[in-house]
Amino acid sequence: MACQALIKSDSQANRGTDDVQVGVCLGYLDGYTAGLAEGSKVVCASQATFGTMARVYVAYMEAHPKLLDAPKNIGLFLALQDAYPCPK
Repeated sequence: MACQALIKSDSQANRGTDDVQVGVCLGYLDGYTAGLAEGSKVVCASQATFGTMARVYVAYMEAHPKLLDAPKNIGLFLALQDAYPCPK
């Protein structure tokens, strides 16, 4: 999983281990959150870093392995909604 590579690369010892996968995760998170920023009233993750969002996503997917068969945008949305709900 690309975001697992991003989490690994956060430690200095693992820098450069899988730059392509790190870039894939960063690009996906950047694009996904840019789309959410337009008036989202369900997910409020604007203050979270991409590294934190990657950790939230990976942890959520590990806790909900059945979602690994679903499109990744569904798992990411549910993970972010769970971790960063908007105030009602």
